[in-house]
Amino acid sequence: MSDNLGTLYVVATPIGNLADISERAINILSSVDLCAVEDTRVTSRLLAHKSLKTKLISYHDHSTEKKIGNLIELILSGLDIALVSDAGTPSISDPGYSLVRRALDNGVKVVPIPGASAVTSIISVAGIPSEKFIFQGFPPRKGRKRILLLQELRDETKASIFFESGMRIKGLLEDINTLDPERRLVLGREITKLHEVIYRGTSNEVLKCLERDNFGKKGEFVLLIEGSNLLEKKSSKLTKDELRILEVLLNKLSKKEVLNIAPDLFNIKKNDLYKLILERYSK
Repeated sequence: MSDNLGTLYVVATPIGNLADISERAINILSSVDLCAVEDTRVTSRLLAHKSLKTKLISYHDHSTEKKIGNLIELILSGLDIALVSDAGTPSISDPGYSLVRRALDNGVKVVPIPGASAVTSIISVAGIPSEKFIFQGFPPRKGRKRILLLQELRDETKASIFFESGMRIKGLLEDINTLDPERRLVLGREITKLHEVIYRGTSNEVLKCLERDNFGKKGEFVLLIEGSNLLEKKSSKLTKDELRILEVLLNKLSKKEVLNIAPDLFNIKKNDLYKLILERYSK
C-alpha cells in the first residue's frame, strides 16, 4: 500500500450558529485540498464567514458511483478531502456513508472531526433520563407507516429521538397524541439558531404551544420521546411477566373472555384491568 495516500476527514459543521464550528474543523477545512459538500452554496457561506477559500465539489445523496469513484481516486493520488454536509455530521441523516465505506475498502484513513449535534443538544436540555436512546432519524412521511412505528415505540424503554420538518411536525405530534397522549416529549425548534425554542410536555401541550407561537410550517425540529418504562402507569398493577401473559391471552381470546379470566389470575380488579387493556392494547 502506498504511503502517499490522502486522508478523508469527516467534518461536523454548525447546525445553525456559525460560532459553534470548532477550531480544529476550521484548521482542517483550511488545509485540505478539496471539500466534498452536500450543497456548495451552504458551505460557501460557512467558508466565507471564516475567510477560507478551499475548493468545493458537490457530493450528496444522489451522487453517482462514478462521482464517488472519482473522489476516491483523488484521495488515492494523495489529496486530502473533507466531507461536509449542510449541517451537523455527515452520515447522520445526511450523505456520507457510501464515500466513507468506499474509502475504508481502499485502505484510506478516515478521520472524524466532531462538532455540534442536534441529538446531543436536545438530550442535554431534556431533563428526561436518556442514558440509553434510539436515534430514529426522520420518521416515515406516510400516515400508516408512521403510525406503525409509533405503535412499536409505545413499549420502548429507551428514549427515542427524531428529526422532523416544519411541514410535518404537527402531523407527527397529532399521531403521538392519538396513540400515547400521556408520554412526555421535549421538542427543539431551530436549535442553536436565533429563534431557538424548546417545548416540554405531552404531545397535546406541545401542540398548543406551537399554535400559540404561530410557528406555521417553517423551522427544523428535533423531538425526544420519553421511554415507556419511565412513565407512571397509574392503572397498571401487573409485573412485566404478567403483562406478557396478558398479551398472549389477548392474542388468543376476545377481550371479553380475557376480562372474565384474568382478574382472578392476576389478582386485579376487573375495572383496572379493563383500563389497562384500553391504554396498552387498543389500536
